[in-house]
Amino acid sequence: MPPENPAADHALARLGRHARPFLALLALWLLFELPTAVRSHGFDLRRIRPTGDFLVLLSVYALARGRPSFSVVRRVWMVCLGVLIAVRLDWTLCWFMTRSSPLLYDQLFLLRHLFLLVGDLWTVPTALALVVLGFASYGIVLLARALVRTTEPAFAPPLRRNLSIALGVAGCVLLILTVALTPARGKEPYVRWLFPELVENVRESYRTYRAVRRGVADSTYRSYAGITLKRRPNVTFLFVESYGKITVDNPELARRLSPRLLEMQQRLTDDGWHMVSGFSTAPVSGGRSWLAVGSIFMGKSVPYESAFHHLVEDVPALPTIPSFFARRGYRIIALEPSVHPRPGLAEPNYYRADTQIYFENLGYTGRLMGWGKVPDQYSLGFADEYVLSVSKGPRFLWFHMVSSHLPWGVVPRLVDDWRTLNDSHITPIDEAHGSVELGGLAAGYRERYVDTVAYDLSVIERHLLRERADELVVVMGDHQPPLVTQDSENFDVPVHLFARDPALIAEFADRGFVPGLLLQAKTPPALEHAGFFSLLVRALVRVQPGGAAAPPYLRSGVPLTG
Repeated sequence: MPPENPAADHALARLGRHARPFLALLALWLLFELPTAVRSHGFDLRRIRPTGDFLVLLSVYALARGRPSFSVVRRVWMVCLGVLIAVRLDWTLCWFMTRSSPLLYDQLFLLRHLFLLVGDLWTVPTALALVVLGFASYGIVLLARALVRTTEPAFAPPLRRNLSIALGVAGCVLLILTVALTPARGKEPYVRWLFPELVENVRESYRTYRAVRRGVADSTYRSYAGITLKRRPNVTFLFVESYGKITVDNPELARRLSPRLLEMQQRLTDDGWHMVSGFSTAPVSGGRSWLAVGSIFMGKSVPYESAFHHLVEDVPALPTIPSFFARRGYRIIALEPSVHPRPGLAEPNYYRADTQIYFENLGYTGRLMGWGKVPDQYSLGFADEYVLSVSKGPRFLWFHMVSSHLPWGVVPRLVDDWRTLNDSHITPIDEAHGSVELGGLAAGYRERYVDTVAYDLSVIERHLLRERADELVVVMGDHQPPLVTQDSENFDVPVHLFARDPALIAEFADRGFVPGLLLQAKTPPALEHAGFFSLLVRALVRVQPGGAAAPPYLRSGVPLTG
């Protein structure tokens, strides 16, 4: 056995006592910074960026401790720390779901939608997940308290002097990094300063509120009032929930969906349909479909719930795609099976539809499937038979499909007769996926996601094979899906245009849309969502007899603030 060395053991013990508070400080800092490592597919510690505010708070604590005014400083310090932690967690969660930083003003309006989403997805696994999240949060709080207690000796003599020197050196390094290292465009800064970002967020929230209130009515689309449509084809928008460019960018998902697109293209071509496809850039990602649809219908990019809220208050005075058709004698039909009665909430009719088909109108008594409850084949079949087939004159229809909505627990199965979906004795789901219905986002959820998109495309194909009228059909995603896309991916979604008369889609072909349904990952977006209004009007003016002049094409729409 090696000889005992009491002096060395004592020195090591002393070093350990002195190092322990500083190691606890380091662990506390890592705990605070850990949310920035959250990525769509796990953790990436390389994405951690030091937060200068956290270091400043530590320095203030170290300098004020032990002084007569420490109790007051400590209260202010605790408030600042609480704000810092709350902002960090809030922004991380919002970024994780939507890959965008929220306006604080915006979140006041989003809270309601969050509660509605949780209520719609409420199941036993959801409840258990919230319980686990609660316990995990409590565990993190206990860990943080233990680390804080361990750091106490570092803020008292004789270690305080060493701590002040260490914090000063670290502060100088962060300041040098902040000033000297400018990140590339679109990249995160090397050092984060949350309080300045928070102040700017508040200012931007106020500017957004004032600007939107001033600019709700834009004169650009008011100039369309003089456009006359002698030829009035039916116009249909079919929004495939979460149908994003990830289905093209990701080779695995592309291989899974491409055969369905090719088969659909061949069958519809044989039936006399012409089609072109392209990408459109959405203002949001991962959710908030109503903002994506609002950007299309209003011709303005609407990335904020607060802006949307103020805009829809003025829809009677605001030119929109539905109001454009309503003023030209079209019947406006909204098929939205996801809308159902909720306590204290009125059923929305944002775009003044003449006919609204909601959950309670469908008479669905079959198995409830996924977030949307009603399989899209049933909803579109119901609308075809009871509304569209008896509609007189031209119509404008939009259907926000629901079967491809998160959490992709089941993949509905196509049936020969949509009415049989009301029969409780059949199992209208893909048996290969039925066992994972309560699995939420377990293994295979990416495949279930793309399979639900393929299901919706099959539903649309059957609908188009029944249509014989003069019609322009727009099939598109609303936004990229949540949890599936990588962090670096874009906000683009596929768009497919269908018409039996190729002249109806010629304008889209001239603007970068390509023949067929298959798109390549390197294909640049043809437009932004807000550009649809002007492009659609141009396409209709182009087929009018007499050769009237078309309005200008506004690829990005008009500014939100007018």
